Amino acid sequence: MARKNKNREEKRWRRQLEKKRQDDVVKDSAATLTCAAETAGDFAYQCTHQQEELDFDLPFLHLALEIWRESPLAPPSLVHTEAAANSKESIHRRVHRGNKCSHVTTST
Repeated sequence: MARKNKNREEKRWRRQLEKKRQDDVVKDSAATLTCAAETAGDFAYQCTHQQEELDFDLPFLHLALEIWRESPLAPPSLVHTEAAANSKESIHRRVHRGNKCSHVTTST
């Protein structure tokens, strides 16, 4: 009889140990997914913020380029650099226009 009780206790202990292991895996997975969701949310915020900054900066880049182009004192290298930066910003905006941070998705 004592052996039967010992076997039952051992089986119960093993079930409890297996349940604890499963609970630990679930908790670890939940923590990992929560961290990933928070990171994705942070990236989405940063992407949106950067796009807003570009929307704000682009008109000023155009204005600076127009002013320097018309100035006889403007070094050609400065005008070329301004034009290249302006072109790069414009291309970036056209590529991403209407595609607001599509590479980052969250389910919040």
